[in-house]
Amino acid sequence: MKKILTDSDDFETIIRTGAAYVDKTELLEKIGPCSYSIFVRPPRFGKSLNMSMIKSFFEMNYADPANKSKPKELFQNLQIMKNKEFCEKYMGEYPVISISLKSVRGKTFEEALKAFTEIIIDLYKSFAGVLYSSPKLNREYDYCTLDFFAKLDIENLDWTNPHSISSIVLGINKSLEVLTYLLFKAFGKHTIVLIDDFDEPLRDAAAYGYYENMREVTSGMGNAVLKTNSNLQSGILTCSVFVALDYGIDHLSVYETDYEYYSTMFGFTYEETEELLKRLNLDSHTEDVIEWYGGYNFANNKMVCPESLLKFCADVLTSPDPVTFEPKNYRIDAEEKELIKYSLQNNDYLFSECLQNLLDGDSYQTNISVLSKYYPINKEMNPFWAFDLLFFRGFLTLVKTDSKTGNDYVVIPNREVLDFFGLTTKEIFNATKLNWKEKALAFKEALFKNDKDKVQSLINELLINFVSVRDTAYESFYQVFLTGVLSITIDQDHEELLSNSENGLGFADTIIDNTIESKVVIIEYKKAEKGESFKKICAEALKQIDENQYSHKYEQKDYSICKYGITFSGKNCWVATP
Repeated sequence: MKKILTDSDDFETIIRTGAAYVDKTELLEKIGPCSYSIFVRPPRFGKSLNMSMIKSFFEMNYADPANKSKPKELFQNLQIMKNKEFCEKYMGEYPVISISLKSVRGKTFEEALKAFTEIIIDLYKSFAGVLYSSPKLNREYDYCTLDFFAKLDIENLDWTNPHSISSIVLGINKSLEVLTYLLFKAFGKHTIVLIDDFDEPLRDAAAYGYYENMREVTSGMGNAVLKTNSNLQSGILTCSVFVALDYGIDHLSVYETDYEYYSTMFGFTYEETEELLKRLNLDSHTEDVIEWYGGYNFANNKMVCPESLLKFCADVLTSPDPVTFEPKNYRIDAEEKELIKYSLQNNDYLFSECLQNLLDGDSYQTNISVLSKYYPINKEMNPFWAFDLLFFRGFLTLVKTDSKTGNDYVVIPNREVLDFFGLTTKEIFNATKLNWKEKALAFKEALFKNDKDKVQSLINELLINFVSVRDTAYESFYQVFLTGVLSITIDQDHEELLSNSENGLGFADTIIDNTIESKVVIIEYKKAEKGESFKKICAEALKQIDENQYSHKYEQKDYSICKYGITFSGKNCWVATP
């Protein structure tokens, strides 16, 4: 059985451990050894792994430049080796500087700058051995420059002194450019520079009010190393959100998801997904995987989110019952939750209506544009900028662009994204439960009283007053919403709220068990397609409760049992009882 690595984006580790790997080495031929590019892709789409793969292929053996055995071993079974001329000419030929800015976060500029400085110090330390041993470096000037970074003690720096901060910023701005100079002097070769997650430092900077300070660091460093640098062979950046004016690197080519040439190089195509699942003997899950993690459209190529897919595969392979294992949500990013919360709670009518259409499975017409600034997610943000961020962060995907008007049409790509909206909805309810508890309690009371008309009325009222919950695509979204509503009413001493719990011969959608009064509510949710009868679908839901014997154990306890079949379609709901 193939090993699945979900906690590593290091190419060498994945290859050496024999872990599952979807071959993306075609990217090496596409970019070549002389590329000046920015690749813009949503998070979790393999940007870091591809950057690691690029490094592993082009990086020279500093101790023995003629020895290329390491890259040959790593790539021996991969597609790139079929191009013998390319490999002989470029494999293991260049110094490579590779850093990731993913960890440059902080609530203050000083905190983030410290994290940035640590990355530069670690980079210089990784090259210290080969550079100090090079006879071509000048012991006075070059060693002094190398010492400044390689022997810097971050704890002895004064992070409160403005002059000290300015010196650190200046040092970071020049750090990569200086390192390319030292590498060229030591080895006589131009350097390939790889900067992963170039936009990450701007996320917290925008949120915590030190945006201009951090912009000075990132754009200054980028400009110095990538613009008019005679020691540079190639410069490649990745980011999730491309902010044109903040990078200050206007000579690099920007490749977004709609650029055909690189469209399948990040993420998995449907064909690659099917092949991977087949190799893992998980092909019976293909349809569910596409529904949950696919749906992304990159220049008319249907793509799957690789991180979610691999985590799903790892969970299935370690599950005691792989056959019945169901997909789930693997999105956990805290800032993404804040973006969704902003979207769900925004009071702008037009924005809410557009979001509602997306959640109802429709497309939204917009003009996805390169941002001029990384905007903080707060009440002052223009609500329609949120759509741009939702797109760049992978919550929306482009389905088409009108050639006449230039308008873009975007949709929610898959069930995982919808589920993320639902889970965030539940958090909002828990955070603002005082505003909702009165109606939620009335809803629960009506359920236990078997008052289906009151139940239906209250659900519709809740739907109308909360934009996020009307969804035509999947009944699970409604289920998460109503579970969130009910969760704020449960008395932990004598009530239990169960969702997708195993009962009888299947898994009941929602159960509320009142142990003191020996009463139970069992709910099955359904979605009606356009033109289908609400009454018929509700009857099917009730039939499922009986056929799967969801109430069996409660019948044995002589409980009072209330069964509900609830059907949704767009903005409407219908409730039925036996």
